[in-house]
Amino acid sequence: MQRLNAGNTLESELKRWGADNPDKGLVTAYAKSLSDSAIKKLRATFRKELRKKQRVCQITGSRINLVASHIKPLRHCVSEEEALHPSNGLLLRGDHDQLFDKGFVSFDQTDCLIISSKIGEALGTIYTEQLIIAFGEEWIRSWQNGGSKCKIPPVYVPPKLSYPKGSFQARHHRQSRKPYLEAARLRSEFMDYHRRHVFKHPALGLTSHNDNA
Repeated sequence: MQRLNAGNTLESELKRWGADNPDKGLVTAYAKSLSDSAIKKLRATFRKELRKKQRVCQITGSRINLVASHIKPLRHCVSEEEALHPSNGLLLRGDHDQLFDKGFVSFDQTDCLIISSKIGEALGTIYTEQLIIAFGEEWIRSWQNGGSKCKIPPVYVPPKLSYPKGSFQARHHRQSRKPYLEAARLRSEFMDYHRRHVFKHPALGLTSHNDNA
């Protein structure tokens, strides 16, 4: 468990952890405007586009029982662009999607797994064993030990190359990297939203991959 820093209020600590704005039943006007058939069509399009980018479960690498999971929930999206943007999605196995969608797990600023102390509500009292079954022993041991093997793949950005300043190659390279950098920036924003508004973070109960207690 993370502990309250001396002299800090609970509110300031939750904000520091990026968990200060819990979901309170928000449904945006855009989400309310969607009919059941429109939602079904939107999810199908979203899944098709996301599979072009990710192809396999971002946690296990599995190709079975995959769900296109919104990072910023569809009910919170304010436009079709947000709802369909590939940076707002993770291709996950069905059981992981359930935990992510309900806010029992999320990912920190370095893409490492974080697990809510409320996970027992979803998995029961033997949740540690259930987590190992769900995520694999390597992921959970890494999470427990503060390792880096419990990460989802980042959005791909081509490496920055060195060209003569002002040259055609430099300009072309800079322009070609822009869409990738924008996609990575949006992924970061969407994941920050998930941590703040969806991830379950009871008072002083935030559990992360590098906790020591």
